[in-house]
Amino acid sequence: IFSIEHNKIRILPIALGTVSIFLTGVVATGIFTRQIGLLAAFLYSIVPTIVLANRMNVTEALIAPLALLTTYILTKASYAKRLNLITFAIGVISGLAILTKQIGIAFPLSASAFFLLRKQWGHLFIILGFAILSFVLIFLMGWVYDLELFLKLMNDLRVHTLAGLPETILSIFRYPGISAKNRPFYDGTMLAAW
Repeated sequence: IFSIEHNKIRILPIALGTVSIFLTGVVATGIFTRQIGLLAAFLYSIVPTIVLANRMNVTEALIAPLALLTTYILTKASYAKRLNLITFAIGVISGLAILTKQIGIAFPLSASAFFLLRKQWGHLFIILGFAILSFVLIFLMGWVYDLELFLKLMNDLRVHTLAGLPETILSIFRYPGISAKNRPFYDGTMLAAW
């Protein structure tokens, strides 16, 4: 469409997939042992669905490394009592996740729950601030272009994608691809589920 060669478009998802493999190993090593980290990275790299999904240009190719990076940072943030750069990094990642796809709301909710349970109110308010800023940016973009069209698209999206957690889990296992719509590609939901 934009006169970019097909092989150049594939570089970004492949690079993000490689980052996801590395971060899977780092997170598992941080939580468990180095052997578990290597095994986790190896298993992540050979699952056929992940291999296929990481070659495609789906937004979940960006969500996966962001989720792993957030998990890694949260394991480091558990030792920090004061506000620091780690909290702002989690806030920025949470904001980017919301701007990337609707499932990105899980990032600030998870981080908020983490800091809420630890009663670290400053950290919690920073995360929520970045999340609110991201929602404001989404609606600002809709307002700048065409608010009526934006609200119609959001309503259509809500009807089709926000069926609820049980329905989403059922559809992941029942239809790992978009085959129900006669498309041979895997849905990004499968990659987000991993």
